[in-house]
Amino acid sequence: MSWYILALVTLLETNKPDIKINMSVKFSTKETCEKFLYTYKDIFKIQLVELFPNIKVREIMCIDSKSAKEIQKQLYGTKI
Repeated sequence: MSWYILALVTLLETNKPDIKINMSVKFSTKETCEKFLYTYKDIFKIQLVELFPNIKVREIMCIDSKSAKEIQKQLYGTKI
């Protein structure tokens, strides 16, 4: 199973929840993802706000591909 970094965010203009998934960094285990995130979490938050200035970052976490697809399906009705 693959693991990715997911950010739960709020869109400031609508106050609606959204997700941002970093698909460029993929991990083979939850442990390696969490180690990476522990080191770079603050940098990820800064980069997210720079890329998407109209969001508020609520949480950043590691998530497996199956769960990410389910969250995206619930939010948007589609899959990754």
